[in-house]
Amino acid sequence: MIESEAQLLLDHPELGRPGRVDGTSKFVVTGTPYILPYRVRDGRVEILAALHASRQSPDRL
Repeated sequence: MIESEAQLLLDHPELGRPGRVDGTSKFVVTGTPYILPYRVRDGRVEILAALHASRQSPDRL
């Protein structure tokens, strides 16, 4: 499930919301408690981590 949602994000990076860290976004993985923080650089999506929603988000990755 996470892999297919990550692929969706790679194809459509605009689906995410602004992240806590400048220049990042976050994507909530449907049907799971996971959040994928990511950034777009040089036209490429870089997924920075897979975080469980019950954990506090780090101020930087």
